[in-house]
Amino acid sequence: MIIEWAVAIVNSLLKHSSEDHDVALFARILKNECDEEFRFIQMHVKDTLTNLLRVLIKDKHPFKVEVEVNKMLDGI
Repeated sequence: MIIEWAVAIVNSLLKHSSEDHDVALFARILKNECDEEFRFIQMHVKDTLTNLLRVLIKDKHPFKVEVEVNKMLDGI
């Protein structure tokens, strides 16, 4: 059963790592190509980028309410 789960994880990583950066990072951590703590740096960069995009959208569209700004962010 453990081998089946390991094969399922590896196959999923191979399938989805090109589509999702979090999956690619997890694959690199499993292969010891990246430090486990790098995920915190990646989360910080994502949060910073999201906040900067939010500010940019609010500057370009000052009369949009927060719900509309969030929809615009989700569309990016």
